[in-house]
Amino acid sequence: KVSWSGAADNGARITAYHVSWPGGSTTVSGTARRATVSGLDNGKSYVVTVAAENSAGRGPGASAKAAAPGQAAGAPSVTLTTGSGGKVSASWSAPDLHGADLVHYLVSATGAGERQVSGTSTAFTGLSGSVTVTVRAVTRYGSGAALTGSPGRKTVSVPAGPPTVKITHVQGKGAPDQQIIVTVTANGNGAAAKCKATALGSASSPTVPCSGTTNLTISNVYWVGAIPVDVTITTSAGTGSDHFNGTPAFVFVLGPLALLGTRRLLKKTGKPEAKKET
Repeated sequence: KVSWSGAADNGARITAYHVSWPGGSTTVSGTARRATVSGLDNGKSYVVTVAAENSAGRGPGASAKAAAPGQAAGAPSVTLTTGSGGKVSASWSAPDLHGADLVHYLVSATGAGERQVSGTSTAFTGLSGSVTVTVRAVTRYGSGAALTGSPGRKTVSVPAGPPTVKITHVQGKGAPDQQIIVTVTANGNGAAAKCKATALGSASSPTVPCSGTTNLTISNVYWVGAIPVDVTITTSAGTGSDHFNGTPAFVFVLGPLALLGTRRLLKKTGKPEAKKET
């Protein structure tokens, strides 16, 4: 695209502007202030000249600095992962360069500034909270000017630190359930967390998402007296754990027949009803 300011008419209305360049030309109205030049070769430098015309004829042309046409690159597709120490690893796919040569990528992250990267991955450390990573491809056609492409962006939540977990209660249930239920308080420090409980060194609960108060159930486990219970919590920032060694609070589970027998026993051995004397 070429634009210009209006020429002095010297007493006669401007009727047209003539736009020319090596290999072509076009004419637009005297009120126009811009024109689109097409059919050029990307990366090749062109000097465009604009001349005004009125009833007295065509005036001298004015030329802009040489410029090379070209289309900036598209937006890269960005992928982010987080790790310990506030680490954010970024990778991206190469965008459409529209036939240009890649110079480098400009990559920035919230709170970490901008850097030049020649490959398709980089990492930042010491970050926390909500972090947005932006990637742009810088390209060039031949010896032409560098073009900065469209931005590709991705946002991720970076944990403030490693996760923590605290065992707050351990409860056992007998037959037919044979379970140990471990209640924990889980803190992922801003990241999604998963927890798992293990009793007696081998029996384990499923690994489940955990946040705040969470129950972890270990099934089909048999024990007598004090037992060791371990809980681990895992996030992208690392792992945490807690340990319990003691006797679980026990809950007896009575079936229908046992409950019926208990009622009969209580009725049989209960306090006799007082009789009123007459």
